[in-house]
Amino acid sequence: MSTWLEERGQRSQTAPVHVFQSVDRAYCDAMDMAVELRSFLSSARYAEQKNTQAEAETAYVVETMRMSVRIMHVIAWALARKAVAAGELSEKEAHAAAYRLGDRETCLAQKDQSLSVLSPPTQDLSVRSRGLYQRALRLEAMMENGYGGDGETRAALGSKGEGRMGVHAMWDEIARSERGGDPKSARQTRTKKSASGHIPDALFLI
Repeated sequence: MSTWLEERGQRSQTAPVHVFQSVDRAYCDAMDMAVELRSFLSSARYAEQKNTQAEAETAYVVETMRMSVRIMHVIAWALARKAVAAGELSEKEAHAAAYRLGDRETCLAQKDQSLSVLSPPTQDLSVRSRGLYQRALRLEAMMENGYGGDGETRAALGSKGEGRMGVHAMWDEIARSERGGDPKSARQTRTKKSASGHIPDALFLI
């Protein structure tokens, strides 16, 4: 199946093709997660309903809203990057706050004790939505300022070092946040999955 890049036949010259393919994958994952969350919210509240404590109800409302915000931000950001690749939006325009990943403090909030009162499916969705947002944030950093990201992005990611993060290191971070794996084995994982088309072969050009 052709990707949106192949269908357009053009892309921005500011980042390698595998970066944009990763953006497309993040977009698809976010859309899938949005459908999953919608289904969950409409039919899977059974576990929370068993717990009548106000704390559980509050935690459920807050966390499901946080999940929605994470997913919608990733979708909006990915659509903007697609517009850049299609020549419909300039890189300068894409760097405006309106097109960047927003609400970072809310979306990157650490898992706290309040989540322990929620059902395992709710906790799982929360963790995965946070990982999705982190993956998009790292991709955003790779696509700005020579793959080093701006100061705000590095701060949000918790980077303590100065200068640019190496491209391989950034890919290891993306793989780790997405799969929860060991960064040392990230390239081995990508090698195995590339055979099935899960990771584009162009990835190995970096």
